[in-house]
Amino acid sequence: MKSDAPVMKKKIKDLLERAFFCGQQSVQEEIHRLASGITDWSDDTELEVLVQCSYQYWKQQNDECEILIKRFFNGAPERSRSPHRVLAAIILYKARFRLLRYQDGLEMLDAVITEYQDVTTIEHMALMWCKGNVLVAIRRFNEAIVCLRNAEALASEEGLQSVRALIQVDIAAVVLETGDYAKAIMMYEASLSVLSGDPQNDLFCIMIRFNIASAYPHLRRDDEALAEYKQLLTYKAVVQEPRYNLPVRLNMAISLKQLNRFEDSMNEYLIVLDVARESANVEFQLRAHLGLVDLNHKQHDLRSARENAERAIELAEILDRDALRHQASASMAGIEFAEGHRSTGIDRLETDFDWMVHNAHFLNALEYGHMLITWCTEESLYERAYRYHTVCAQIRSTMYANEVERTVELTSVRSRLDHEHESIRTRDQERNRILNAVLPPHIAERLMRGEKYIADEIPEVTIMFADIVGFTNMASTMEPHDLVQLLERLFSALDDVCLAHGCERLKTIGDSYMAICGVSPSYPDHVARMCHAALAIVKSNGKLPLDRSQLRIGIHTGPVIAGVMSGTRLSYDLWGDTVNLAARMEAHSAPGRILCSQQVFEVLQANNIASFEKTKPLDIKGKGLIDTYWLTSTCVHEVESQG
Repeated sequence: MKSDAPVMKKKIKDLLERAFFCGQQSVQEEIHRLASGITDWSDDTELEVLVQCSYQYWKQQNDECEILIKRFFNGAPERSRSPHRVLAAIILYKARFRLLRYQDGLEMLDAVITEYQDVTTIEHMALMWCKGNVLVAIRRFNEAIVCLRNAEALASEEGLQSVRALIQVDIAAVVLETGDYAKAIMMYEASLSVLSGDPQNDLFCIMIRFNIASAYPHLRRDDEALAEYKQLLTYKAVVQEPRYNLPVRLNMAISLKQLNRFEDSMNEYLIVLDVARESANVEFQLRAHLGLVDLNHKQHDLRSARENAERAIELAEILDRDALRHQASASMAGIEFAEGHRSTGIDRLETDFDWMVHNAHFLNALEYGHMLITWCTEESLYERAYRYHTVCAQIRSTMYANEVERTVELTSVRSRLDHEHESIRTRDQERNRILNAVLPPHIAERLMRGEKYIADEIPEVTIMFADIVGFTNMASTMEPHDLVQLLERLFSALDDVCLAHGCERLKTIGDSYMAICGVSPSYPDHVARMCHAALAIVKSNGKLPLDRSQLRIGIHTGPVIAGVMSGTRLSYDLWGDTVNLAARMEAHSAPGRILCSQQVFEVLQANNIASFEKTKPLDIKGKGLIDTYWLTSTCVHEVESQG
């Protein structure tokens, strides 16, 4: 288990990112199963904390999750320099979102986006996705849609089709809010086609189907809405869990009522009421009673309507939600007016109307306003009817003006975010160029994909060291500029030779040049390739800026550990006895010659690839005497050039 711990921790980190960057909460069980098998977290205590926070979030312990992250990251993960800082910030944001602390979450996301200029594409996608959703929650729809579109583009860029479909669901929700129901349905159905079929996506499919069904009545397609609700009741989660069952049943009752199937609608409302009571869900008890009030009205059962309205008002007081309290009051106003207490009903509804206007619940305000206009006209209260008509006209004007303002704002926000996106793209391209210049391409690519820790065990790799004989004396007699130019020309020439044979420079230290072969691509003939490259170097008459007799070369092959060292500067390096022995081969080599280890000799002799001369054994500390060989020539054709 101990030897597997690094691999398990890396897998846990990847799963955490899938859960919180890609919205795949279904991996939580796997995260905590793997974490339970790790006994020593001393080398990554931050990851251990994030696993604990993930568990708390999964179990709806949002306050505890926030406290733990803030305590461990000194109160603000957005100011941390931890490699896990973006993951920590997004977990904290999601906990705050559940706690309805939208402004806190938005401020933290803005701080992270501003502070971190080196985020990966997936991290940037996740940040924009989260920001889009919190902007939806505070009803800043224009900014939200731009952020979500950016997140969608980044998901597409990374080939994350399921994630892109989930982001499209959130975009469709914004489209639905703006009243474009047909477009929203099309977007939902497109996402559903991507996500359906995988049991892990069942909860997402439930949400999408519910949203589609909720949109249908706005297009007078109640039959299709009803079909969707029936389809939802085939999902096990909808049948068993009240949090899914209640909204489906409630909306199903509404659709049945719209289709004048009053008896069926009544049965569904009563089912909602029973389930809500059993699960102690006050809000859905209230909504069921409000639905029953309307249904009783349609059936001219004012006595039952009053009983349901009175119970709705009681529940609204318990719930302490002003909007629902006024909706319950408005339902009672309708009963009072129908019972003949018309003045009382008008006065009550006027209070509810004024609250809806003052608090910008414009759709409810328009509904109540139209009722008041009708009632007042029937009672010859023409001045009051005119006032309500005027206010309703102002509401419609405000709604139109807001729409125009949002359109203008959207253009401005889109322009700004497009500029920011282009800046990020330019910065990413520059970062990629730098990474490819200082790291092997396959390592740079892994870092750009988001890997934070790279540590690989490579069973076979061939290493060559080359240095300049008498470099110290040479350096003391040359001008600094001339010395640097000489090394630059030498290393460039060595790069060309190595590249032609499928080898690559790993690093230079002073006048020492280190090259490797067999890491990426993983050539099976890496020993032969490196030896061919070494022979090409010592035979490069006129192609080197100094005489070949001034170079000495050593080669060894064997297993290594390879990885990236982070910190102030990134570096890719190899460790192990293979590196040490290759360096010893170079140190004991001779001017213009190539000294190889027994392992190199055995590989090439077995395949009749090269000629060697045996030299005296070397006494290596910790190893004893080892046989060494001079590489003199190759016996078969050169490996194919990689140029």
